[in-house]
Amino acid sequence: MLRIIFLITLLNFPVTVHAWWDSGHQLVCDVAELHLSETAKLKVQDLLGGERKFAEGCVWPDTIKRDRPETGPWHYINLPPHELEVTASYCPEEGCIMKAFYEQLAVLKNNSSPAELRKEALMFVGHFVGDIHQPFHVGNAEDRGANGYRVTMPSGRNQGMHAVWDGYIYNHALDTLRDDFNKVFFESFYTQAESLTYDQNIYAWATESRKIAMSDSVGYKDQSIKKIDRTYLDAHKQIVIDRLALASARLTVLLNGALSN
Repeated sequence: MLRIIFLITLLNFPVTVHAWWDSGHQLVCDVAELHLSETAKLKVQDLLGGERKFAEGCVWPDTIKRDRPETGPWHYINLPPHELEVTASYCPEEGCIMKAFYEQLAVLKNNSSPAELRKEALMFVGHFVGDIHQPFHVGNAEDRGANGYRVTMPSGRNQGMHAVWDGYIYNHALDTLRDDFNKVFFESFYTQAESLTYDQNIYAWATESRKIAMSDSVGYKDQSIKKIDRTYLDAHKQIVIDRLALASARLTVLLNGALSN
């Protein structure tokens, strides 16, 4: 059955070329919504009230940081250098992505919560699931999640390593795979989705991202890579695709469970 859905989706699903911080989040939430149960899908649409699509809502948390600065720390967690395991002890007083995720998930699941708060919670949860699968949302405090780790791009532009993983590798995958991007993405999605059960252990998801960020090929552990070339982008594009696909698959299962009643 999953393979039939795969073929239908592959023929009809559009992909636009932008970075993880907008189209990447939209991709995660678009694909998740497509695979929701009818019950969950109707509840998502009801919570949004026709004001916006779910994919658009998943970008919303990034647009409010200036007006609601208290939400800024909700998008990431930083660890001491060389630490791999993400635990609650690393969440500071002002909050972190794990604390915000569980708080917003509780609001979403509570049918007695005000409708506006549940709508916001839905958008926050969709966004946070995407964020936690980006390796540098689990970075080091000293360089602000690799924003301060500067590298030279193929164009000669100086850029933070965080942005390389937020958008440059994703865009490279789109540019090089072209029409095959959908096929590669959905093969990853369905392969990973087949083994998933209801799970809200965002600490485990964060630890996965952390281990990727600190892996030798990424170059973050010792900040040994100073220049990003095509070889680096090619070597890591499947990782980015797999993380986006896994985020979408996990979000599907999460929302099906959270909105089942």
